[in-house]
Amino acid sequence: MIELRLHLLMAERRLNMSELEKLSGVNRSTLHRMYHGKAARVDLDVIDKLCHALKCEPGDLFHYEK
Repeated sequence: MIELRLHLLMAERRLNMSELEKLSGVNRSTLHRMYHGKAARVDLDVIDKLCHALKCEPGDLFHYEK
């Protein structure tokens, strides 16, 4: 199972949804689904924007657990 870790990255950086939306340019509904682990898929451009805004690597956004 792949888990999204957006909520952890946001907490570490003390960002709320509105701030991340402004920093990344990613739609609030997309951020909401990712934050709550409800996203079924994530486009590469969204991952790119989030990595740029959060100054992280793509692997930081995801966690794989068997």
